[in-house]
Amino acid sequence: LSLFPFVLFGSGSSGLGNWITNIEGLISKETSFILVGTHLDEINNIEISTQDINNGLDYLSKKFKLIQPSWNGNIVSIEVSNLDGENYDQLLKILSGFVLNSREKSPLESKYLI
Repeated sequence: LSLFPFVLFGSGSSGLGNWITNIEGLISKETSFILVGTHLDEINNIEISTQDINNGLDYLSKKFKLIQPSWNGNIVSIEVSNLDGENYDQLLKILSGFVLNSREKSPLESKYLI
């Protein structure tokens, strides 16, 4: 599971290409990704549209398939507020779901349990 935080406005909204380059060697066939748009509380300054986010998700999916042809992980996005905590409960639910799903796909071996 990998998180990619991005700012919903200004120059902080770029960087997907650089991020992908940095994680290429870490992508397995079941790696999942969450794009976390921050500063949702700055609603009047948001420069990234829902369509931009969907285009980014499509781009990432295609890029991961090129890097790891057998990739069958998931990519989701969520926007959160760092100030008032809006959608943090949803982010925790998404994280929990990914963790539980990964355990079902490849249960921990007993040597890793305490």
